[in-house]
Amino acid sequence: MHWKTSLAAPDLGTAAQANLAECVPDIPSSSPQSAVDRDSEIAEKILREASIAPVTRIWRNSRALVVPRIFRKRAGFAEAVAMCDCPVVLRPSGGTAVMHGPHILNVTRFNVMPRCEPMSIAGAFEELGDLLCDVLAGFGIEASLGDVPNAHCPGRYSLQARGRKIAGTAGFVREHGGKRVVVAHASLSLAHHPEDLACITRFEQALGMPARYDPSSHTSVEDERAFVSQGKGGGMSPLMNCRL
Repeated sequence: MHWKTSLAAPDLGTAAQANLAECVPDIPSSSPQSAVDRDSEIAEKILREASIAPVTRIWRNSRALVVPRIFRKRAGFAEAVAMCDCPVVLRPSGGTAVMHGPHILNVTRFNVMPRCEPMSIAGAFEELGDLLCDVLAGFGIEASLGDVPNAHCPGRYSLQARGRKIAGTAGFVREHGGKRVVVAHASLSLAHHPEDLACITRFEQALGMPARYDPSSHTSVEDERAFVSQGKGGGMSPLMNCRL
């Protein structure tokens, strides 16, 4: 199967790495679930090391629907998984369903602190949001943190451009001994895939959730770069095919 992915993806990844002091090298994953689980593995490894420097992982996944683990307790979960047209992957963070795929750039930030210090997940989201806003600004895209009405997986730390959601955020915390790792994750949409929102909507509705999302509340790096270059919205930059 062919999936479209943004021409900008390598450039964005390189730009994000240039803004960071330390990036962990990503490794090929055997499955979409193992790619998601690697965030927890990195957090556990950091807890057992002496360093307290922040670490960032920049990565992409094969196509999958990624949902909070707590969804397993919902009535109809097994049936919803069976009807889904792609793998369903569990994550430790909260929120609702999101898509992964070659057209989604994932950025995970691991902030390390002594366990005795006050925890600030909000601060971790703001730091990650500022980083992504700076990277996008280099491509002429103005972005900021804020909730987007009628967008999927809503939250006040979503990344929006022109009032449309371009990235979602989620996070979790790991502790061991005297250390704490606050993990903040963002999924940035590189290219528009209408089937993503349809897949999310079907799955959540099968679980009895309202899931009434507006496609016009979402955007992508491709859409925003087209808006910048053309002076108006609605255009699409050329796309390349990526075989999985």
